[in-house]
Amino acid sequence: MKKIVIPAMLAASVFAFAQTASAATAAKPMSAQQSKFAACAHKSKGMKGAAHKKFMHDCLKGKDTPAKPAPKSDKGKG
Repeated sequence: MKKIVIPAMLAASVFAFAQTASAATAAKPMSAQQSKFAACAHKSKGMKGAAHKKFMHDCLKGKDTPAKPAPKSDKGKG
């Protein structure tokens, strides 16, 4: 009986710790850098590859560059 109780208690305590850890991180507000990154990422929606990387770099540096979505290819049509 003791062999079953100990792993069950261990599993329950790990689960309880995970719940409190996730609750603590959920209530924590984003830092200024995280907010800035989120805003830039939202503006760059639709960009891919080098264009996305360049836009994010410029946006995080504070440069005003208009977001241009990546051109859609015509592959598969026709």
